[in-house]
Amino acid sequence: MKMSWKTVKLGEVCKMNSGGTPSRSNSEFYENGTIPWAKISDIETAQGGYIIDTEEKITEKGLASINNRIFEENTLLLAMYGSVGKVGITACSMSTNQAILGIRPNHTNQVDLQYLKFWFVSQRDFLLNRAVGGTLQNISLGIVKSLEIPLPPLSEQKRIAAILDQADELRQKDRQLLQHYNQLIQSTFLEMFGDPVSNPMGWEVKKLGDFGIARLGKMLDSKKQTGNNTFPYLGNSNVLWGRFKLNNLAKMDFSEDEREEFKLRPGDLLICEGGEVGRCAIWKDQLTDIYFQKAIHRLRLNLETADPLFIQFLFRYYCDNNQLKDFVTISTIAHLTGVKLKQIPFILPPIQLQNEFAQIVTEIEEQKEIVQRQLESSEALFQSLLSKAFAGEV
Repeated sequence: MKMSWKTVKLGEVCKMNSGGTPSRSNSEFYENGTIPWAKISDIETAQGGYIIDTEEKITEKGLASINNRIFEENTLLLAMYGSVGKVGITACSMSTNQAILGIRPNHTNQVDLQYLKFWFVSQRDFLLNRAVGGTLQNISLGIVKSLEIPLPPLSEQKRIAAILDQADELRQKDRQLLQHYNQLIQSTFLEMFGDPVSNPMGWEVKKLGDFGIARLGKMLDSKKQTGNNTFPYLGNSNVLWGRFKLNNLAKMDFSEDEREEFKLRPGDLLICEGGEVGRCAIWKDQLTDIYFQKAIHRLRLNLETADPLFIQFLFRYYCDNNQLKDFVTISTIAHLTGVKLKQIPFILPPIQLQNEFAQIVTEIEEQKEIVQRQLESSEALFQSLLSKAFAGEV
C-alpha cells in the first residue's frame, strides 16, 4: 500500500508559528490573567495527548505584547527546546511561549491531526539527534519545515491513527495505574506518619549513622584487573527506585577477602552515591555471588529500630522534595559521601508501625509488578505498531 503514498515536506502542508513570552517585569501581563499560556511542562503533562489547561495564564495586555499570538483549538504544539519533539494538542484556544511551535494543517481534508501527532511521536529520536545547543537542546523552524512526511489518503491516515490511538490508550492506562499505586503508597505514609520533614506527629528523629552501618563498594581499577576470580557487581546504573536492573552486569576481580567485605545479603539497602543521589533499592538475594562497586553505598540497618522499606520510602520522599541538597557535594556531578550520608536525619516511629507500613507497601508493590509487566507489554506493542504504521505495514 505504501508504494502509492506520496511524501511531502511538512512546510508544504502545514502552517507553523511560535509563541512568545510577555515581560515578567510587568505584572499587568500576568495578574488575574484568563488566557491559557502553555509552556513545555504543560505539553509534558498533557492528558491523553490533549492540553486541557495550563499552569500559567496571561491577560489581554500580555497577549497584545506578544502580537496576539494565539493558537486555536486542535492545534498541534511541538516542543522546540529542552524536551525536543514532545507534542500535545490544544483542547481550547491558548497562547504559548517561544519554545513551542504551533502546527496546523493547511487543509483538514489533506492531513489528519491525530495522524500528524503520532507521526511526530515516531520522529522524536530523529528530532533529538538533530537538536543543537549545550544545556538547552533545541531544533529550528527550518528543520521542522523540511521534515518529510508520508501522506496516504485521508481515510488511511484516520485508520492508522485509530489503531495507534487504541494502542496508546492501553499503555497510558497502565501508566496511570502505576501512578495510582505510587500515590496510594504516599498517601498511606502521610496518613500514618505525617510529613517526615516538618514531623507534626513528633516522632523521634535520629541521624542515619545512629541506626545503620554504611560503606561504599570496591573501586574499579582497570589496571589491577587480572581476569581471575571475576564476579558480577552492581554499579550506579543497576540501582533503580525500588528495583534492580540485573541484565548484562559488568564484572571485575574480587579476592576471597573482598568477596567477604563486599557481599550482599537480604535487607541491604543499596543507595546511589552519585548521579541521582539517594536512589535506592533493597537487595533480596535476586542473584548469588554478586557484589557492589564504589558508586553505591551499602546500608545495613538495625532492624530493631528501622525497617528497610520505611527508610527506602523516606529516601524517595527526600529526593522528590529536594531534602538532600544540604548533604550533597557538587563538583562536576552530585555526590553523597559516606560522612554526609550518616548525618541525614530520619523520623523513627515505633518499629511495629514501620513494619505495618512495610507490609502495606509490599502488597501494593506486588500489584505494581503485575501492572509493570502489563506496561512493558503494552509499550512494546505501541512501539511495534508505531514503527510499522508509517511504513504502510499495519
